[in-house]
Amino acid sequence: ILESEIRRASRPSAHDAGAYDLYLRARGVWRNLERPAVDEAVSYLRRAVALDPTLARAVNLLGWFLMFRGQWGWSEGALATERSEALQLTHRAVNLDHEDAEILALAGDVLFGLGAQDPEMRATGESLVSRALELNPGSSLAWYIAGAHAVLGPHPEPAAEMLETSIRLDPLSTTFRPYQLCFLGAARFCEGRLEEAVTLLTQSLQFGAGYPFASALLVSIYGILGRSGPARVAAARYEAVTGAAVETFPHLFAVPELRRRFVDGIRTATGRTVPDV
Repeated sequence: ILESEIRRASRPSAHDAGAYDLYLRARGVWRNLERPAVDEAVSYLRRAVALDPTLARAVNLLGWFLMFRGQWGWSEGALATERSEALQLTHRAVNLDHEDAEILALAGDVLFGLGAQDPEMRATGESLVSRALELNPGSSLAWYIAGAHAVLGPHPEPAAEMLETSIRLDPLSTTFRPYQLCFLGAARFCEGRLEEAVTLLTQSLQFGAGYPFASALLVSIYGILGRSGPARVAAARYEAVTGAAVETFPHLFAVPELRRRFVDGIRTATGRTVPDV
């Protein structure tokens, strides 16, 4: 057990029990990131933070869910307002507890997600994830986030090993398994190992059908492989979850060749116009 974890476990808990219960309920939503469940998690966390503004993990998770909701166009009210709130909550959580590896990893994910057009923000996010791994190299969550960022960043080569490490560190938990498998499938897509990618993405959706990236990536890969039937099924699943056509999926890959491969697959699978990258 790391020294930082020992210090945290030995601290007397002064947090409101009701707030912590609401935080745990929201945390349970991670296995089902469909819109109604995400909205419910945001509601739980707003109540938790109102009851106990010092509950750093609740503050942190609220920022993460607001970031995630904005990524898929599900924000209530103005997107810019929720984006600003997510950033404020993330900085507040880190200030409340800068030695909690989970807080740093999720804070890094928020900054990475919101910083698609802001390299400095993304770099700050990556440094927070690195710090999380320094504090707790056994954190499955931190390794997962590091691997996901690698997949979407300019250097995806180490992503698969990071994601495999995440799974190995927590082999029994199913909370993050849909996302670990999804991004491991995305890493195989980056490597051109498309059949392996299909297997992993299919397994991801069996664990949790609500994650849009897995469905969108399957549509693209099926298009590349010339499998029109499965491509239509995956596109329908994506559109049922997001309420949007799959060709509107954001171009997440930083590597231009990967973005072109992804878009070409969507275009082939759907026969629809997809904006060039």
